[in-house]
Amino acid sequence: MFWGLPCMRAFQSTVSPSIMEFYDNIGVTRDVASRAPLDKYTIRGLFSTKYYFDRIYTDDKDDYKYDIGLPGFKYVNEQNNFYVYENKRYIPLGFTYDYSISEKEAKNHSESVRERSLLRAMQLSDEDAEKYSDILKPVTQELLMGLNKESYLKDCDDRRAESCYDLEYDSDGFDAKIDLKTDKMVFFSVPFDNGWKAYVNGKKTDIVKANYGFMAVKANKGENEIHFEYETPGLKYGAFISLAGIIILAAYI
Repeated sequence: MFWGLPCMRAFQSTVSPSIMEFYDNIGVTRDVASRAPLDKYTIRGLFSTKYYFDRIYTDDKDDYKYDIGLPGFKYVNEQNNFYVYENKRYIPLGFTYDYSISEKEAKNHSESVRERSLLRAMQLSDEDAEKYSDILKPVTQELLMGLNKESYLKDCDDRRAESCYDLEYDSDGFDAKIDLKTDKMVFFSVPFDNGWKAYVNGKKTDIVKANYGFMAVKANKGENEIHFEYETPGLKYGAFISLAGIIILAAYI
């Protein structure tokens, strides 16, 4: 779980509204819990999922535990009546893309193609796809053809090749470092929210809404230190109004 990140199988009382856009666009039902089916394997890579736990049932066949159906995941062991699988193609949180797909272009494709293209091209609004076209090339039809488990594994390797390291986080935000050969957009699978602020090498930068409800920032060639911090919108104003109300009530009494 990472600040409301839509886990594969989870329940929590609050989630960021931005993730609803994500589910709608890739064809996953989101009601009171997140239950992404195994055939939506692309989002395991997108969300930097390193482990998968599957409950053991008495009628499970022995060969089932060695082939869960998730590309890149390998059986590790059994713990507390669960099979444990490790993602050998794990992508660290915070990685780059070479291509983008605009909102208009994405609408021309099925939900399945939208899901499987998430590690091939960063989905952006039409305006942002144009704004960052100097560092993100528009995806071609050829690149969206034949997206399958084999191409997914290659995309995982490509995204992992240029990803963040030294990730540290606390209740107020997180920090990460990345070394880039050219200027790039760095994607973080953390739900987009107006309470976030981002800084690259100490300079405040725009947060771009990417991949149907998550965040990306532009980083420069060379070494980059990226800092995100979060503050609940209206929190300070609410605290001030509450304090003023207490003072007025006390004076009245």
